[in-house]
Amino acid sequence: MAPPASRRDLFTGAADDYHRHRSGLPPEVVSLLAPLLGTPGARRLLDLGTGTGLVVDALLPHLDEAIGVDPEPEMVAVARREVADPRVRWAVAAAEDFRPDDGWAAELVTVCRAFHWMDPDAVLARLAEHASSTATVAVMGDASVWTSTQPWKQEVRALIQSFLGERRRAGSGVGPADGRRHEDVLAASPFGRVEQVTVPVVHERSIDSVAGYLRSTSFAAPRLFGERLPAFDAALRTLLAEHAVDGVVRDENVFGVLLARR
Repeated sequence: MAPPASRRDLFTGAADDYHRHRSGLPPEVVSLLAPLLGTPGARRLLDLGTGTGLVVDALLPHLDEAIGVDPEPEMVAVARREVADPRVRWAVAAAEDFRPDDGWAAELVTVCRAFHWMDPDAVLARLAEHASSTATVAVMGDASVWTSTQPWKQEVRALIQSFLGERRRAGSGVGPADGRRHEDVLAASPFGRVEQVTVPVVHERSIDSVAGYLRSTSFAAPRLFGERLPAFDAALRTLLAEHAVDGVVRDENVFGVLLARR
């Protein structure tokens, strides 16, 4: 199943900002996932919606083979450049379509900040066909500016809405549309044994970093603002300066991990 048209331009032009300004995996999450990769010599990772390879990069010291899959060619190009390692292969494909070579079975499948853009039922059905019989599927991520309850992020969301409208933009469309909770989707899948782990995280971000993060999103990509982009950028920086201390904004978040097994 190819991604619908509304998903084909979600992150067009965002790859460099994505790699520079998106947070990687918290160390606690790396420690949680590393033992799930399997037996040394055959520790295999499949990372769906890999973006610029942040998850692969974080787990690189702990794996023997990995495949990173993403539908956006620019993202995969940056991943190849930034995570150049002979143990890693990269594929430009929708998660719903991807199938590894015969005989290659991942022991850990990760989906970070991307499950909501997929057809989750199709992805999990496909994984049931080719992942290891003892595989763990880890669906994980943190709250974006769009969904966070931290006050300064809510103000940023309101600012975006004042320029782009109330509904969350998603490239040329709106969304995501599937309102089901990830844990409910997993529980109803072949990977129905679900465990949840949450890790509090705090980042100290410069105003430039917050602006760069927003440029990497589907809901505040520069192209969405058209000729109003300079006005939005100026208003954003004024807003963030009001919340910054010595030019630094405190970014409080929670990184959630759902571990699903057969």
